[in-house]
Amino acid sequence: MKTSRTFQSLILFFITVVGVVVVLAVAEQHFKLLHFQKLRFAFTSDHFIRLRTLAPNDKQTSSLSDKTKMDSFELEIKDFNITTDSFGFIVTERNHPHPDLNFAFFGGSCTQCIYVDEDNRMPEAVARAVEKKTGYKINSWNCAAGGTHSYHTLNVLNNLALNLNPNYAFFYANANDIITLIHHGTYNNLHLDRGVFFSIDEYEKRYGVEIGGGFPFIIDAFKTRFNLKPPQDDMADIRGLKLHLDSSEIMTPIARVYRTIISSCKANNIKPVLITQRTNLDRLSHEWLLKNMPFFTPTAEEYIRFRLLFHQYNSLLRQIAKEENVMLIDLDGEPLGIENFYDVVHFNSKGSLAVSEMIATQFVEKAKFFEEK
Repeated sequence: MKTSRTFQSLILFFITVVGVVVVLAVAEQHFKLLHFQKLRFAFTSDHFIRLRTLAPNDKQTSSLSDKTKMDSFELEIKDFNITTDSFGFIVTERNHPHPDLNFAFFGGSCTQCIYVDEDNRMPEAVARAVEKKTGYKINSWNCAAGGTHSYHTLNVLNNLALNLNPNYAFFYANANDIITLIHHGTYNNLHLDRGVFFSIDEYEKRYGVEIGGGFPFIIDAFKTRFNLKPPQDDMADIRGLKLHLDSSEIMTPIARVYRTIISSCKANNIKPVLITQRTNLDRLSHEWLLKNMPFFTPTAEEYIRFRLLFHQYNSLLRQIAKEENVMLIDLDGEPLGIENFYDVVHFNSKGSLAVSEMIATQFVEKAKFFEEK
C-alpha cells in the first residue's frame, strides 16, 4: 500500500513538472511571438539601411557547384575559406600589428573574390604585391560583399570602414550598379538584395515566412518538411521587367554616388582609387547569354546596348577621376584572357593574381605622382 502511494506521488510529481514545463514553453513562445510582432512593426514603421557585409567574427567555407559552370569557363570545385573581423570584413593573418599603410577594398563579388584562395583574392594580393614593390607594411581589408552596388558601398564606407582608418580606398563595383539600374531605374528600390533599405515585407515574400503571423516557424518547418514551399527564386521579381537602357538614366546616378563617395573619402583624409571593370561580354554572343544566364533574357538589340553601358561606365570613371583629381586604375585595356575568369565578370585564382599585379603596378607608379602633388 505504501509503495503504491509512493508511486502515485512520483507520477503526480512528474505530471506536475511536465505541466509546468509545457506552460513555461507555451508562455515563452507566446511572448516570443509578441516580440517578433513588435520587431515587425518596428521594421515597417522605420527605415533601416542595409550594411552589406558578411557575418562578423566568423570562419566559414564556401564552394561553387557543377550547376554553376558556364560554357567556355573553367570552374574550380573546392572549398574556399573565409574569415571575417568584427565588422564583417574579410581579413587574413598576414595583416601587421604596426602597418605603414591601410588599404580598404569595396565592391561586389568581383572584388570580394569568394571563390578564390584566401591569399589570392584581389584585396589581399594587391596589398602583398605593393609590399614587394615598395617595402611598406600594408594591412588590407576586403570590405566587399556579393550584390553590393556603389550606394551600398557609400553606406558601408561611412558607417563601418571609417573605423579602419584606411589610407587608400579602392572601388571596383561596376556590374552591380548597371544590373540594379537597368532593372529598377534607381538605387532606392524595394528589392531585398538591390535596395538600399531593408524591407521586412520583401524578406517575408522571399523566404515565405510571416514573422509577425501566428506560429510562423512551425508553419515554415511544416512547409519545408513536406516540400510545400515554392522554389526560391531571387530573380523572380525582376525577370521580365522593362529594361532601362538609356545611358543618361544609368550614368547620372552613378556619377552622383561616386562623387559623393570621393567627397566622403576626402573629408576623412582617405585617398580614393577608382578601378575600371573588365568583363567578357564583348567576347560572348547573345545566344551564349540566353543559354548560360537564363535569369537575364534581353533581346539581341538590348544586349548590344547592355554591353555598351559597361564601356560608358568605364569612360565615366575616367572622367570623374580626372575632374576630381583622384587615382584611376584602368583595367579596361589590360590583356586578360577568358582563362582568367570563371564566368562573365568574376576572376578565378589565376585571374585574381594577374589583375592584382596590374593594380599594384599602376598604383605604385601613380601613387608617387599623387604624393608629389
